[in-house]
Amino acid sequence: MEGATHRTISTNGISMHFVEMGEGPVVLFLHGFPEGWYGWRKQIPAFARAGYRAIAPDMRGYGDTSAPEGSNNYTYLHIVGDLVGLLDALQVEKVYLVTHDWGAVIGWQFALFRPDRIIALATLSVYFPARHPSGSMVQLMRAAFGEDHYICQFQAPGKMEAKIEQITSEHGHPRRTLHTMFRSLQAWVHSPAKLLQGFGSVLGTHGCVGRKQSDGSVNLYRCHEMMDIRLQGLGNSRLRGQEAK
Repeated sequence: MEGATHRTISTNGISMHFVEMGEGPVVLFLHGFPEGWYGWRKQIPAFARAGYRAIAPDMRGYGDTSAPEGSNNYTYLHIVGDLVGLLDALQVEKVYLVTHDWGAVIGWQFALFRPDRIIALATLSVYFPARHPSGSMVQLMRAAFGEDHYICQFQAPGKMEAKIEQITSEHGHPRRTLHTMFRSLQAWVHSPAKLLQGFGSVLGTHGCVGRKQSDGSVNLYRCHEMMDIRLQGLGNSRLRGQEAK
């Protein structure tokens, strides 16, 4: 993208790739699944022209950012910690946070954990995921849609990764696999199984690249079963890019 700068910094035990453009107050863009910084390619130059410094990272598990193994490395504390570390590395105190899809879920948690780092929050497509008394998000998805729902399918380690490799090898090109995924979205209401086939194709040029990254992005959804992390004892401690314990 003309005029944009690609950079990589170390944060929270990983290497994080991001794109930035412009000068002024910082707008931090968080992408959805299965995307990456490239999902904001239209907004980045627009905000830069409007007098803002637009920053769009590949979040943990995506694109050119590290993808640690194991779903235990993809909790909200880890991912928000990555982003706080990014801001610290860039010496940015506060941001306008603009988020979409899975990134919106992270945006809500960022606002809860570190409101001192946010000027304003804008979320697209995902409302605040309040804790439900009936169970975790995965349990609610199973009850509403059955095991064929893609988030439920993502819970078994290795299963979806194998499906990704299978569909990618059959289609032979990331563009074709993504095309298969988005076409299947139209049929989801009538056939959740078709959505599963599509979401197996999470291998994109600007999104989840390679086996390691596809493992990472799917691990984000496995952490929905880990929402009962005990936060007692954190008190007023500040997450400064340190790995959550």
